[in-house]
Amino acid sequence: MDSALIVFTKSPYGHINIIEASRVAQGLLVLDKNVACAFIDDGVIALLKNHEPEGIGVSSVKLALKYLVDAGVDFYAVKEALTERGLTGQMLDEEYNTKLISIEELTNIQNDYDTTIFF
Repeated sequence: MDSALIVFTKSPYGHINIIEASRVAQGLLVLDKNVACAFIDDGVIALLKNHEPEGIGVSSVKLALKYLVDAGVDFYAVKEALTERGLTGQMLDEEYNTKLISIEELTNIQNDYDTTIFF
């Protein structure tokens, strides 16, 4: 396996999925693999600006995601997932440089990777 698409499907809080997905992506980067991240379903919530989850007793996922961006990982968010949640692209944190795509475009992107891992 030389490349992987990591798909974030869960909300960043109330699950360990976002952190575990970030760790897998970081591990693959260390192994010099080509990695991209796609955010679908409730996973798109992780990309929103101004997360301050300390009030509910958890840490923000921003540092983990920012590390991936700084390492050159491409981020994709499915537009339909945003719309279904009443969100827009303007609500996403600009630091992630997220590309908004359709679910059909995600299928095409997925074909560019050797494996797809869902969290």
